[in-house]
Amino acid sequence: MFIEELNYIEKIKSAIDKLQSMKYNDSKIVESHVVSATDDLIKVRNEMQSNIDQFDSWAETQSEQEPFLVTGYNEEKKEDK
Repeated sequence: MFIEELNYIEKIKSAIDKLQSMKYNDSKIVESHVVSATDDLIKVRNEMQSNIDQFDSWAETQSEQEPFLVTGYNEEKKEDK
């Protein structure tokens, strides 16, 4: 999983570098850098949201199959009492 996070960090660094390297006296360069950096950040956000959604779906399925694994609450022990 850390490989994905390293890729996200590299993409974020790239977006920051684009923003920091702008020459503010040329509006076309500024617009180009801002659009490119924004696109990079949107891609990172969408990839991270997709991973979160996939995990949420997996966790929901797991909680239905084995509630104890997700909640730590063992229903069988309570029923035995």
